[in-house]
Amino acid sequence: MIKTTLISRSTDGLENIEAGRLKTYLSEKGYKTNHAHFSGGMDVDNQCCYCLDFSGKLYVMSVYSESSVYPDDILFFSQLGDKIKSENPNSIVVLSGKYASIYYKEILKDKRFSHIDYIILGDCEYTLSSLIDCINKNDDISKFVAEHKNIVSKESTDNKEFLNIDINELPLPDRFFIKNSKNFYNNYYAFICDSHGCCMRCAYCTRGQFYKKWTGRSAESIFNEIKTIRNESSIKCFWLIGGSFEDPGGELGIKKIKDFCNLIFESNLKVSLRCYLRSNFISKVDTDLFKLMKKAGFHAVLIGVESGNEYDLKLYNKATTIEKNRLALKKLNEAGIYSDHYGFIMINPYSTPERLRANFLFLEEHQPHDLDNYVHHLVADPGTMSRKKIEEDGLLIPTDDFLKQGHSYRFLHPFAAEVSTFLRKYFLIFDTETAGISTFIFHLAPFLPHGKTFEEDVTSIMNRRSRVFSDYFRILYMDMNIGLCEKRYDEFMSTLKNFDKELDILKNKLIRDLIKFKIM
Repeated sequence: MIKTTLISRSTDGLENIEAGRLKTYLSEKGYKTNHAHFSGGMDVDNQCCYCLDFSGKLYVMSVYSESSVYPDDILFFSQLGDKIKSENPNSIVVLSGKYASIYYKEILKDKRFSHIDYIILGDCEYTLSSLIDCINKNDDISKFVAEHKNIVSKESTDNKEFLNIDINELPLPDRFFIKNSKNFYNNYYAFICDSHGCCMRCAYCTRGQFYKKWTGRSAESIFNEIKTIRNESSIKCFWLIGGSFEDPGGELGIKKIKDFCNLIFESNLKVSLRCYLRSNFISKVDTDLFKLMKKAGFHAVLIGVESGNEYDLKLYNKATTIEKNRLALKKLNEAGIYSDHYGFIMINPYSTPERLRANFLFLEEHQPHDLDNYVHHLVADPGTMSRKKIEEDGLLIPTDDFLKQGHSYRFLHPFAAEVSTFLRKYFLIFDTETAGISTFIFHLAPFLPHGKTFEEDVTSIMNRRSRVFSDYFRILYMDMNIGLCEKRYDEFMSTLKNFDKELDILKNKLIRDLIKFKIM
């Protein structure tokens, strides 16, 4: 029997639960597998010497990202594919996961990925096990690929489609990575996949084409997985990463949330939870539900607010309104749930000065502390409604590098184009998400008897930083004075670095107290 090596990578020390689930599935079926996880910040050669065994036959790389916003992993895997083939020319290299599925045509045409043999489209458990059987029997793989609609090669890309598997038919991921992780500070939470797909179809989201329908786990199933991890590891924080936690929505969604919270109460399980919720759901539901969630351990909720003007909300097919967004943030705040870190798209090809001002005024009203909210561009990934509209309107600018295509488009209004040029030059050259430490503190402070003090301290820092964001970007979006923004850029960045130092000091103080009270 051949040995299959499952490969994952993350820049932040987090596990890849799709690779973990593949490992469980193949192991339960009796296949010989091992899992190699690569970390960010190191090149292929330095890591391969202790991460990878080149004596195997099949190497399956799982690309966890859903969008070209994060190209690092796929570029790393292109280099890793070259390395595997140079060491073992007879090996077979396969890509899997959402990102690879969505970009399969672009990947197979790109010279950087010349050593990728196959890409499995959609959920790959069934197809991968059949591919292993094919190789074990020395059957003709090209014939296998031609006969299976959800596996592609350079020679076979026509009439292909994604395979979706009901999440309840699949095993839970192998959690070896988090159970043995020594990097607690970066790997302090576990991902929990509570559903496949999404009950909405946002215009820019790739999940709708990856999953044709939503399938979700029961409250009891989700709870049992969390309880097992909690009892068998040091992990206390969990991020539910399905579509939106209230799916399938309505009364069924409310019941699922209540059932899940009640299971936590009945077991007296001490956890810290983060999930996605939609503003149109939050706005319709009584605040008592969110107070119940807070009591159960939901200390953070992420909402896709996305816009401060109605035109963009319709453009993104968000099925909500500005007032519903306002009400949702207000309700979560009243329930004591951290929601200052939310999705927001500042600029798109159809932005006008008026809509940019409306977006800014919404942010100024709510004072989010994430720099990304003020600079984030619409990403037009292939297959999305956003990409289709941009192409139909003649706004897409073709690029030689498919990884840059999602941001390569024209703007209808010249001022929006000037703003984009400024933001790309000064901000989109580094990671603009600045909510990492505050999220860390809101997740872990509740375990301390004096945790409220940490929450108050981090809120104070965030409020001051939010004011700096607001004052600086008012010059850009309200005064429309790009030149003055350029002059004040160095001062602005220096101020942000000072806030980073304050946050680091507070985080380290929290960590010392967590150790002191034997919480970690």
